[in-house]
Amino acid sequence: MHVKTNTTGYADALICEAEGLETLRDGLQQAGVEALRIPEVVEADLAMTEMFGGFGAAFYRAYDRVYPRTEIYATKREIYNLYHYLNHYNLFGGGYLGGCERGLSALAALPAS
Repeated sequence: MHVKTNTTGYADALICEAEGLETLRDGLQQAGVEALRIPEVVEADLAMTEMFGGFGAAFYRAYDRVYPRTEIYATKREIYNLYHYLNHYNLFGGGYLGGCERGLSALAALPAS
């Protein structure tokens, strides 16, 4: 994998990593190896990247080319991040209340099972 270097730094390295996943996945499939992917685990990590501004549209486009997010990702993102928002609200106060409210609203909107 080739890593781009320029003044924007970290985000470009992440884009390269996402693009590299596609190359790795393709190589594994050509060798007859199915790459393991657990969508909920991957999406939970991805959701957390969006808590503090994210990595920019190019990263998420590259990611979606390799592992498209599920149709209900936007709702799951709020639920995945709820724990972290509650923790930050407890530690640092009101600036995190909106994230808590979004997560709780997403939970409340889930259909009863």
